[in-house]
Amino acid sequence: MLLLWLLAALPAPAQTPPDPFQAHLQAGQTALRAGLPLIAAREYRAAVRLRPADADAHYALAGVLEAAGRTDEAMAEYRQTITLRPDNAPAHNALAGLLEDRGEGGAALAQYRQAVALLPSDPRLRFNLGGALADAGRPAQAAAQYREALRLKPDFAEAAQALRALAPASSVGAPTEMQPALALARAGRLPEAIAAFRAVLARHPSDAAARLHLGIALYADGQTAQARREWGQVLTRGDTSAAAQARRMLARYR
Repeated sequence: MLLLWLLAALPAPAQTPPDPFQAHLQAGQTALRAGLPLIAAREYRAAVRLRPADADAHYALAGVLEAAGRTDEAMAEYRQTITLRPDNAPAHNALAGLLEDRGEGGAALAQYRQAVALLPSDPRLRFNLGGALADAGRPAQAAAQYREALRLKPDFAEAAQALRALAPASSVGAPTEMQPALALARAGRLPEAIAAFRAVLARHPSDAAARLHLGIALYADGQTAQARREWGQVLTRGDTSAAAQARRMLARYR
């Protein structure tokens, strides 16, 4: 009895205070699961302020900013993630997708290449690199990536369809013709870029990549409804890499 009394009189062991960094990360994950990306972004920002050298926190913040449509901020966070952890293949891949959405094909291609170099056994990364190569007018290199994606994942239907879509000779000339239009879009000369993409489509009406980039230029020019119509048209061209990107654009920009 005396022993019990003595034990009761002892002070309670000190509680370890919660780690504020982990608390913000957990709150961000909870908000994200609830479908609240902006609240998640606020929590991840707080985590980043506490540990600015934590690459995973920057990567988490980048993802929710992308989901919220704040692409400039998302790109900055993906770049910071890569600065802190150059071996983060998903960050290279995600940055490439945003660059591709902006019509910056060359920069996107470099990031996709880096992602594949870091994770060569990932079929999705191979597929994404193949799509960027196809858009750059390099069908042989694109086909090699699609074949490797299929070797790694034999039931990868998107890669099989994209490989088949490279076959028609009618589409071979279009990527090269699209380069001036892409250059105009990158320079911010959107009305001229839109006209140039439409000229390419007049000669190659089935070119899904040209239609995809026409939609991107229209969206950047504030013509949202027309952009979505063009992306919808891309989806009718089959399950190609351009269609996969158009599907992503339609989901992101409502």
